[in-house]
Amino acid sequence: MDVGLTATRRGMIGAQFWELRRWLIWLRDEHGAATLHHGDCIGGDVEGAVIANELGYRTVAYPGHPEGAPRDDRFRAYHHSSEIREPAEYKARDREIVSACQVLIGCPDSSVERLRSGTWYTIRQARVRPRALLVIGPRGDVLEQRGLDLLGGAA
Repeated sequence: MDVGLTATRRGMIGAQFWELRRWLIWLRDEHGAATLHHGDCIGGDVEGAVIANELGYRTVAYPGHPEGAPRDDRFRAYHHSSEIREPAEYKARDREIVSACQVLIGCPDSSVERLRSGTWYTIRQARVRPRALLVIGPRGDVLEQRGLDLLGGAA
């Protein structure tokens, strides 16, 4: 099973970090999750990739850059992932991550959805596709959970 991650570049808050870790363990142990797809951005993406590596996941990085601008790597984390895809514009990269996974985990920096947020954009992309979705708020609370029951097992 492949898991996608979208997270704030501000970095996860402690409770959010530990809740992500708990869910990655559950997905690995109960559903055979073995690969984490992430945006290779500083902050939450790379924090999640490090957790995944520690748990034995293979990681796939999808570097991104702003739309219509020259390539800009200032937010890129350069995580040493198992596989690194070609850089793409942020929104195209986010759609690729959603396409590659069966479960998307979102770790936004706000409990309130925002339109001008790459993390929330990726979450919205997962909502309109047949993907399981888990959104972990900044305090570690589950803001949204959809389709995890279809994976089998108990959450």
